[in-house]
Amino acid sequence: MAKRLNKGLSEIIGYLILLVLLIAVLVPLGLYLLSLPTQQAQAQESASSYKNLAEQQLSEFQLVYNPTEPSPALPPLYLAYTNGRLYIIFTSKTNPPIPVVIKSYLINYNNSQWLVLPTHLIVNLSEANATYGYDKAIEIPLASIYKLDISKIVTVAVVTQYGNIIYAYPPTYLSLLNLAGLLKPTLAFISVVPKSLTVIQKPQFEQVPLPNNGEPLAKFLEQYGGTVSFNGLFGSPLLAASPGNKTLELDLNWYGPIGFTTNSLFPTNLPNPLAKFNGYFNGSFTNAYLEISGQLSGYFVSPNSISLNGKAQGITLSGGFINATLKDLVGFTGNISFLPGSYYNFQLPPTSQFTLSNAKNVNIVIVNVSVNGVFNGTFKGYVNGKPETLKGNNIKISGFISNGTLVGNINTMSFNQVYISQLLGVQYLYLGGYVAGNIGEVGEMRLNSVIASASISSSKVSYLNASSELTPSMILPPTSSYNVSVDQLNGEAIVNGASGSVTTSSNTEVVFYQSSSILNPGLSVQVFDGTIDGNLYFEAPNEYIKLGSGLSFDILSINPRNINNNNGYIIPGPSSSGEVSIVTPIVLRLQFEVENPTNVTEVFTSMPVALKLYEYYSIVNTPNEQAFYVNYLGVSDVILNPPLVVSPLQNVTKTITISIPVTGILTPNIQNINDASVLNSGQIEYIEMNIGLTTSNGYTFTTEIIVTPYAVYTYPTSFS
Repeated sequence: MAKRLNKGLSEIIGYLILLVLLIAVLVPLGLYLLSLPTQQAQAQESASSYKNLAEQQLSEFQLVYNPTEPSPALPPLYLAYTNGRLYIIFTSKTNPPIPVVIKSYLINYNNSQWLVLPTHLIVNLSEANATYGYDKAIEIPLASIYKLDISKIVTVAVVTQYGNIIYAYPPTYLSLLNLAGLLKPTLAFISVVPKSLTVIQKPQFEQVPLPNNGEPLAKFLEQYGGTVSFNGLFGSPLLAASPGNKTLELDLNWYGPIGFTTNSLFPTNLPNPLAKFNGYFNGSFTNAYLEISGQLSGYFVSPNSISLNGKAQGITLSGGFINATLKDLVGFTGNISFLPGSYYNFQLPPTSQFTLSNAKNVNIVIVNVSVNGVFNGTFKGYVNGKPETLKGNNIKISGFISNGTLVGNINTMSFNQVYISQLLGVQYLYLGGYVAGNIGEVGEMRLNSVIASASISSSKVSYLNASSELTPSMILPPTSSYNVSVDQLNGEAIVNGASGSVTTSSNTEVVFYQSSSILNPGLSVQVFDGTIDGNLYFEAPNEYIKLGSGLSFDILSINPRNINNNNGYIIPGPSSSGEVSIVTPIVLRLQFEVENPTNVTEVFTSMPVALKLYEYYSIVNTPNEQAFYVNYLGVSDVILNPPLVVSPLQNVTKTITISIPVTGILTPNIQNINDASVLNSGQIEYIEMNIGLTTSNGYTFTTEIIVTPYAVYTYPTSFS
């Protein structure tokens, strides 16, 4: 009995000891894990620090304006561009407080494309190789380095390591004589000084009756100076072919959505594609579903998919989480990288991968990437932690490369992101890695959830299909953003839900498809801003273009020289009671003075205007008196004909009448909003207005005006 009792006690004591040991291990471990910041907190802290550094760096380039001085105070760093050369000027004689590394140059080339030229320039006084005035500067001969035509360079900017985009100014400085060292060249700026602003006509909602068979669009627009804003507030009007025709002839400027409908209170299912267009289709677009065929250049930004097929010269591919297949490319230069991060086992794991097939003249650097493939040539670097030098034909390579260089030809090879398991397999840490360099020719390239910054100088593209891939996480919000730009394409571009721009050099075919959204049936392009000149063929009978929808606007403008070439007809919509709902333009008379303190004659060819007009309404004929504000937005680009010429050290006063179409209305949800007489009863409270003067070389000087019932306040706000 005593033996059994002793045995029982020993088991209890053993369990107690085990329990104490478990508590001693698990409690500290639990406290340690709970004390660690969450992944979201770490990411937020990191992002906040990054944002602060970016903002501080941006302030190093910003001009400081003083309303009492004609020219602003200079920042520590100043960018100037002239005659193919970019200057980074150290005006403070010291290095910037926040280090600046220029990662790429952005060049508006021939007003048809933006060139993205990668670089890695550390901005430091020790790199100064020139002077600008009496200040040290870094001179970069962009035109000679990148073989560019100086006459086609419109605007130059740089991108820093924090993503800041800094534009370069033109060389507007005074070359004063240096008298005993008392004077030196100083920077001076064009100033635009408003003198008076008069509202000739405030915006009005009008219901314009139309004949049952409609009215020629050109004739309708001519009554309002050639430009009209159509809205769907009281029923959307329709744009149709002229009577007896099946084709809609278009020759106009278009701003707003492009959508299609049937002339019915209950539209039938619309075909897909909706319509086909032949002619010139030049402009920018947002969230578009288009198939464009012909000779064109373009720039596409998409969260969905893009495909190209044909012969191209110059392609850039950039952005994150790209899923793409490219075939038959020539001249690849750039960087393919993998995003580092940590993920839990209940999240979607990253599938980042980059593969090459039949690649020739390869010269690449590989860092922190797992590689598997066969090549002919030379590899030197570290494989699985060991130094390796491989040379010959049909060489197999497999393993983790922390750092290495491969020169030669690749038969097939895959580059994969590397992860390390941590915390008993619960959390995975993924390394950041990249493949960078040059490849002469590529048979096939596949990108899967990678970050790309690359250019392709190719004579042909047999296939490019790019679509987005979500961030590999079930918790973090999806990230799917990438850019594809094409210098010139003779072939086909298909965009699904993409934004961008397109410029056609000859007759082009555009096929309009519709989005899958049930909220906007028949919508093909959310916003198009550009020129349409050609013939539109509807895919089904009794089909029309819908002008305006809800509070969205279609602004149509016809050049007076082409006013007889447009055969489109505008007809009332099924719910518009035989009337067309329009918003008349805002008409202003502006007097301003332009001062030119520089040694260069400035020629201004256009005047971009952006306006926000605030109106106050008081409705008394209701059970409860209401008071509210309505904000009207308007944008216009006034062509100065003849151009405004301002000689050096001179000023010119000019008076101009501007008609600004309404591009948007911001209004609360109020009673009787569908009553046009109520909306036309408002009193102007004040106006915010940005006016610019654009020179012949593309630079714009801007000034903001705030007009109240009591005073006019002005000050310069930006330069681009």
